[in-house]
Amino acid sequence: MRYFAETLPGIENFAWLEIRSRLQNPTFNETLFVKEKRGIVLFAAGGETKALAQLRTAVSVSAFAFLIKKVARSKQDLREVTKLVAESDAFGVAINQAMQFRKQPGVPTYKIYGRLAGKYHYHKTDIIRAVSFGMEKRYPDWEQTSQNPRLEISISALGSVILCGIRLTEPDMHTTYASAVELSTELPPSVAAGMAYLSEPSSEDIVLSPFSEDGLFLMERRLAGPYQQMMGLSATRPAYNLTQTNLQKQRKEAPKNVRIEKQKFLDGQLEEGSATKLLVDLTANNAPYLPFLQECGRVLQENGCIVLFTNNYEKVKDTLRQIPTLEMMTGHSVYIHGKWGRIYIIKRL
Repeated sequence: MRYFAETLPGIENFAWLEIRSRLQNPTFNETLFVKEKRGIVLFAAGGETKALAQLRTAVSVSAFAFLIKKVARSKQDLREVTKLVAESDAFGVAINQAMQFRKQPGVPTYKIYGRLAGKYHYHKTDIIRAVSFGMEKRYPDWEQTSQNPRLEISISALGSVILCGIRLTEPDMHTTYASAVELSTELPPSVAAGMAYLSEPSSEDIVLSPFSEDGLFLMERRLAGPYQQMMGLSATRPAYNLTQTNLQKQRKEAPKNVRIEKQKFLDGQLEEGSATKLLVDLTANNAPYLPFLQECGRVLQENGCIVLFTNNYEKVKDTLRQIPTLEMMTGHSVYIHGKWGRIYIIKRL
């Protein structure tokens, strides 16, 4: 079956890493990008549809209905949209899949969401109406509604393409956990999840979160797969308590091989080479870059890595030039809370 996952801008490539890890027989198709709004990854996968709701890097997941390439940007596009909704086999398959996923008694109801990212000779209401015409032809007995619809149909004109799908998951899936947790940091959980997958999770990992305010990185790394050990350092008693509470609430079963300490990372109390992976958001604290990265180099084992989020790109680069044991491998731009930031993968030589 074919799907697409919407993500925060820049997270679409990380989402594919998770899809590849979690789903059965996944196949990558392509990525799309809505500037400073959304990333989108198109893919195919087997297995049960409910597994899609467990993805942590996605904002929402939809059944793929159709993709029109090289659009005319004129009303010709609207006629093609109506025709595909009314007649295409792929649209019918997507509808059937969504009907099974979102079961509800009575006459099927639906709502249409439209989005335009670019300049066109029509408006958002026009492309929504084009889908509506197609639905009336294909399913004349169904009801269009704005209140608690069974099906949510999205139609998006994104530059030179038009993408249509039927949403399968809730739109805030990337911010929720099975049990209620309280987050104190601003980093979205889907970004933390993406960073966990960028670290290339392994069952041999000894993972360190050096500034654990609420346990976010530990929770997302726990969901990303097996590990040998996880450690979280909390500088204050409230942060320590919140990290402990969140990890206990996250799942019914208690976390295994997880150690939380009330201590400051820069105090140098950890043993040399005691971790293989570090996950850190440097925008959430005022740690001085040089002492912090030097301590990372001391704590990390050889060939270990730091996955680091920052909005001070040049400071990270300048600091790494002073530390011969650390090497920047790659960087990824992400758009969060109205600002661009960078996620860097840094290797311990």
